[in-house]
Amino acid sequence: MDNIDPKLKEAYQRVMGTTVAPSTSPPAAVINETSKPIINNEGMPLIKKILIALLGLIVVLGYTLFWVIIFHIKVPYLPF
Repeated sequence: MDNIDPKLKEAYQRVMGTTVAPSTSPPAAVINETSKPIINNEGMPLIKKILIALLGLIVVLGYTLFWVIIFHIKVPYLPF
């Protein structure tokens, strides 16, 4: 902030209520803790993956069956 207009610098200090010290070195790298993955699937057991897949399949089949019943679509192997 050394190369800005002195009036602008004074206004900035007045509004922010601080004084700006000239920086002699660039700021250190900031480590962002939120960049870590939230969900770690590497340690998920195989049985849990299979159960999630089966649950997804059941949801899709239930959704399909719901609309087949709503629209009265004739499916040869369904009794209704």
